[in-house]
Amino acid sequence: MKVLSLDIRSKIVDGKETMDYCKILNRTLPKEIRVIAWSLVRPDFSARFDCCERKYKYFFPKGNLNIEV
Repeated sequence: MKVLSLDIRSKIVDGKETMDYCKILNRTLPKEIRVIAWSLVRPDFSARFDCCERKYKYFFPKGNLNIEV
């Protein structure tokens, strides 16, 4: 799962968000990328700095490099 943060304008009526952000974002994203949920967070939240864990994958073309597989 990947997490990101977006600053958006929102309108909350009776404690409920009035826009379907998942549907709106999924219409514009490539089919390989899907938004399955969203959540309000505190104003100073940062997906980059507030995460508890990170996982990285690096891909290098083998080409003529001296890399053992």
